[in-house]
Amino acid sequence: MSFYPMRTKTKKWTVRVISHFAFFSLANSWLEYVRDADKERLLKKNTMDMLAFQTDVAHSLITCNKTAQKRRGRPSNESPQPVAKKAHNAEPLPTNTVRYDGCYHWPERVSMPFAQRC
Repeated sequence: MSFYPMRTKTKKWTVRVISHFAFFSLANSWLEYVRDADKERLLKKNTMDMLAFQTDVAHSLITCNKTAQKRRGRPSNESPQPVAKKAHNAEPLPTNTVRYDGCYHWPERVSMPFAQRC
């Protein structure tokens, strides 16, 4: 746990305990990742070190609840561009942790007065 310690300075013991447990669970997850990589016989250069693992987990946690925001309004007619077809794999895939987390994959509930006529 002392490879990359969390730098939280606070006098509140609750914040210190919560950050300690969060870092402790992250360190245990990294150790399990390293053990699984050894069982799969991955090369050491292909396995993530603890800092890269922490960064990957942080990136997954940051992006897991974000939704793509649609642009609102009428498109401008200043420079009409020819409509090009979008490539099939134009959007990058999310990480596996975000793909299989099981949240926000349900249809959105819309409050309409007559929902059967949509």
